[in-house]
Amino acid sequence: MTLARISLISAAVALALGLLPSEAAAEWKGKGEVGAVMARGNSDADTVNIKLDMSRELDRWKHNFGILALRATNDGDKTAERYGAYWQSDYKFSDRSYWFGGLRYEDDRFSGFDYQASVTSGIGRNFIDTDATKFSGQAGIGVRYNSDPPLGLKTTDTITTLNLVYGF
Repeated sequence: MTLARISLISAAVALALGLLPSEAAAEWKGKGEVGAVMARGNSDADTVNIKLDMSRELDRWKHNFGILALRATNDGDKTAERYGAYWQSDYKFSDRSYWFGGLRYEDDRFSGFDYQASVTSGIGRNFIDTDATKFSGQAGIGVRYNSDPPLGLKTTDTITTLNLVYGF
């Protein structure tokens, strides 16, 4: 079995198991952002962006998902258009260590691809987790799917993911 298939299967299992009902149901928590810029002068430039991040913890599981959209114009001509979504489920082995499975999709109309989608899985660690400071990291492997419509190419690549998060 290839590394890509193992990653796809383990991420799917993590997501499926994490969605099962739990006796200790918790509410979704999240944050949202909306931004708009309208600049007038030698040219008229407008930018609008929307982002939503949500999370939920159930027993040993933590689920995160988010969506984003960005659109920009300059003198009525579209200069940027991007949409994305992600989902990640973490299974806690201990207070500090966890296994994750994640899905990510991005459609950027001004890039060299029609869309990118990825499936990843790996391990994570909360190095510092206090009320005042948070520091965590995760590393994993996965598969990325790309579609390039002008050339009619569809590619599949093995990828690695590394993530460090520091907050206070």
